[in-house]
Amino acid sequence: MNIENISRLFWHNGNIENIEDRISEFYITSAFGFSFQEVAITYSTDILFFDETFSRLISLVKIYRFNSNLLADETGDYLKNEVKRLLVRNRYYKTARCIIMFLQNPKNQKVEEYIFIEPDIYLFSIGKIVNRCIFIPQLPKPFGAVMNLPTIDYEYKKLVSNEIKRENAEDCIILNQNNIVSETFLGNIFLVGPERIVTPSLNTHCNPGVMREVVIEELKKLNYPIYEEDVISEEDVMSSVEIFTAGTNGIFTIKGIGYLRFFDDVRKMILVKINEMLLKN
Repeated sequence: MNIENISRLFWHNGNIENIEDRISEFYITSAFGFSFQEVAITYSTDILFFDETFSRLISLVKIYRFNSNLLADETGDYLKNEVKRLLVRNRYYKTARCIIMFLQNPKNQKVEEYIFIEPDIYLFSIGKIVNRCIFIPQLPKPFGAVMNLPTIDYEYKKLVSNEIKRENAEDCIILNQNNIVSETFLGNIFLVGPERIVTPSLNTHCNPGVMREVVIEELKKLNYPIYEEDVISEEDVMSSVEIFTAGTNGIFTIKGIGYLRFFDDVRKMILVKINEMLLKN
C-alpha cells in the first residue's frame, strides 16, 4: 500500500481519522503485528461485486482466525455502510480501491481493523497497457500451506517487484514450482486463442481474485468459450493471439513479450460491458 496515494481520511475500528495524525502509529503497529489485507473496488459509494468480495474476506478471516467486528454482520451491511461513510467523508470518488486491512497485536491479540481509500479514476480505462512483460522462471511461486502466511506472500511479491524493476518491465508472468503458468504480478492471466480463451485453474495456485471471477462471468455473457486449465506452458502463452490480466489495479492488456506483439480486442469488449454497468448505477 502506497500511503502517498491514500485519501486523507481512513477508517479505524469504527472511527474515521486523519491519516496525517496517525501515520507513525500505524507504521509501528503494522511492523510488529500479524496482518493481511484485501482490496475491494468501489464506484461512487458502492462496493462493486460485493458478494464475491465479502465471501473472500470472510474466508480469509477464518483462515487467519481473526475475530473481526467489521465482518461480524453476516449480511455485510455494516461493512457496506462503513465504506460508504468513509467515501462520503472523503467526498467520494467515482472509482477507487478500498483497502481493508486487519492487524493483530502479537502481545494482547487485539485486532485492529482499517479501511483506506485509494482513488483511481482510470481503474477501468482502455489505456491500461503493459508494453513489456517478462517471464521470471528463476522465481517460481511457492505453494502449499506456507503461502497462507501473509509475510511469506508479501516477501515473495517484493522479490518479484524488484525483478520487474531490474528488468525495466511493467509486468511479469509467474510460474509455479511445477513450471506451470499461474498468474502475473498484476493479476490473473487470460490467453485468447483462435477458438477459445484459457486461464490458469485454481489448481495452479493462482490468486483467486475477485476480478478473475468477474472476467470469467463477462466472457460467458459474451459467449466466449472460456476454460480453466491445470497446465499452461510458456509456449501456450507465446502462441496466444491476445493476452490480458485482471486484478485490483484494473484489467491490463499485455502488448509485448520479447519480440512478440499481441492484439487487444476481447479485453476492450469486457471493459465496455463493465463501464456500461457502472453507468447504470
